[in-house]
Amino acid sequence: MRPSCSANARNERWTNDLDVGELVMENAQRTPAFQNLRIGLLIVSQITPKLFDMIVGQSALSRNGYHSLDHWVRVLANGRRLAPVTGANLNVVELFSAFHDSRRINEGRDPEHGVRGAQFAVEMRGLWFEATNREMELLRYACEHHSNGLTEADVTVQTCWDADRLDLGRVGTTPRAEFLCTGAAKQPEMMRWANDRAVSSQTY
Repeated sequence: MRPSCSANARNERWTNDLDVGELVMENAQRTPAFQNLRIGLLIVSQITPKLFDMIVGQSALSRNGYHSLDHWVRVLANGRRLAPVTGANLNVVELFSAFHDSRRINEGRDPEHGVRGAQFAVEMRGLWFEATNREMELLRYACEHHSNGLTEADVTVQTCWDADRLDLGRVGTTPRAEFLCTGAAKQPEMMRWANDRAVSSQTY
């Protein structure tokens, strides 16, 4: 049964929760990403371990793919580093990391995957996470348009897109400042930090 959100669920930090979900534990020996995911999840305030576990379990992609779990965790880390500087809504940025590629059906051309990811988030709202109407509006827009090359939007949406684009090193593409949205993401030290993690497939 899917859990419903309690009034306290959104603010719980989960730092003492060592149960990252059955699926993750079943696959812990298959890829280091699942071992590192535990570390990533322990710093999340708006996403519970079981939420991420559920999304991973329903993904159509290989867990070692370019748009799968490792990527999501790095986008999460990028977003958490950017949001305090840009002033973005952290709840939206965190949810974006989990949902933006959650409904990809392949690693190549899939122009509607962002729309499907946004719809998936809408369906999971109230069952697996809480968000205001405005947060959902921002999350949907960020997911639907994250692959369109746009740079102008609400700062929260821009932060989501930057968190994603800063991880392009995983596919052999070095992020370029002109394709980023915020000044925080364009800082050389931020670009180096994110690109080093992407190139080395670091997820913690």
